[in-house]
Amino acid sequence: MLGAGLVEGNIKIGIVSYLVTVIITIMILIIVSLFTIMQMLVLFEDLGFEIDLWKLSIICFGFLVSLAGNYFPKAKQNDLFAIYNSWTICNKTIWRKAHRATGYAFFLGGLLIILSSFISNDYNLWVALGILVLLIIFPTIFSMLYFRHKVKKNNG
Repeated sequence: MLGAGLVEGNIKIGIVSYLVTVIITIMILIIVSLFTIMQMLVLFEDLGFEIDLWKLSIICFGFLVSLAGNYFPKAKQNDLFAIYNSWTICNKTIWRKAHRATGYAFFLGGLLIILSSFISNDYNLWVALGILVLLIIFPTIFSMLYFRHKVKKNNG
């Protein structure tokens, strides 16, 4: 019965689910590789090599935020890694637009976090955290504003 869905014409669903599995697997491999590299760099620093782990940590964090931004536009309404609020749940168009905009915002925010690692070590954590706070607030505000725009357009 496992292949019955493919015979009945649900080939597209099978392919999409396979691609999502591949993307998640690749993301997990990248994250594990990143942590392995970080551990190796900590060991190198303990051996006496000059490595700025603080700057490297901010860069890795920015990379992970950009990686999350790459996944957001691909999120379906039943995915675990998604934006859940009353505006995105009620309408598929709002869901799609909010996730697409959030994906762009997270990708650009991740790049800004990476760039913030090159400013003084006294400020780069605060800049990175400020960007992260804005990225967390952005999807809610965007979906609310888009919902209001869509309701106003339908009513007016």
